Amino acid sequence: MTTTKTAPRPLLPIAALRKDGKQDVVYRVDNGSIHAQPVKLGLRNEDDALVEVLDGLAPGAVVLAAPLDGVKPGSKVKLLAAPAAKG
Repeated sequence: MTTTKTAPRPLLPIAALRKDGKQDVVYRVDNGSIHAQPVKLGLRNEDDALVEVLDGLAPGAVVLAAPLDGVKPGSKVKLLAAPAAKG
């Protein structure tokens, strides 16, 4: 049996998903503010709490990985720099 490989797609934590009506969205951070980004979803892995994004999100995009009280589209945010790796 032969299977077809697909191109790698972005994976997100299921907790990053929100609903805007019936549309799945994520909150994308762009230029210091939050934007609701519609996404088309693929496979879900409930064990690892991840979902595949088929369309609507570029690899490397910064999104909120979990709901935060009071944060909604248009909110201003400031991202902290990641600590440098020790090695």
